[in-house]
Amino acid sequence: MSLAILETAQAVATRWRFSYILGCLLALTLAFAPRADAGFIGYYDIGNWMQLNTLLDGTPYPAGNGMATTADSGATVLVVGSNSGDGGTSSKFDFLITAPTAGTVMFTYTYTSLDTLLPCDPGPCDQGAFVVNGVFMGPILGTSDAQVTSPTTFSFSVNAGDVFGFEVDSADNSGEPGNLTLSNFSAPAPLSVPEPGTAGMLGLGAAAAASVWRRLKSRR
Repeated sequence: MSLAILETAQAVATRWRFSYILGCLLALTLAFAPRADAGFIGYYDIGNWMQLNTLLDGTPYPAGNGMATTADSGATVLVVGSNSGDGGTSSKFDFLITAPTAGTVMFTYTYTSLDTLLPCDPGPCDQGAFVVNGVFMGPILGTSDAQVTSPTTFSFSVNAGDVFGFEVDSADNSGEPGNLTLSNFSAPAPLSVPEPGTAGMLGLGAAAAASVWRRLKSRR
């Protein structure tokens, strides 16, 4: 084998080794990059969500007292509809946040209400649902007439920048409110830099890649 052919073969092998190291670096980055936040913690901490009491047309409803609370540090959130007691006023309570990246929102829920005196067919009724960009989406997660007492899992997709969340409507702000309980929540996580340990491994890989690249250039 001539010297030129041997040098060419060595250069090709070196390029392959360089490509392999870069591929490993990319795989490592993807492996350690977070995909979703689980529970109402971090970016999805309950304190980062908007809590809005409005009339059904979106007008602020100062008398509304709907709220979202957690009693277990974000493992479970209870979204309660407004029950101001003024009678006859229909309103809604929204629990909303902006999706930092695209992905799937998944959760387990139950829906209960003691306000069963008001028929739901025909409506209106106290009901719960998920919302995306202000649109009340289906399927309905429960009503005062059709309650969901067995934990049920549901999911939907969001794009980066979508405002999504949960809504509980109040038919007349009297009687008892709807109660939407959320658990096993996960949603797209924000993009973030690697953890310190991961950054260290990536640094070592980058140094190895740089060393191979210098050897390749010197042989040329």
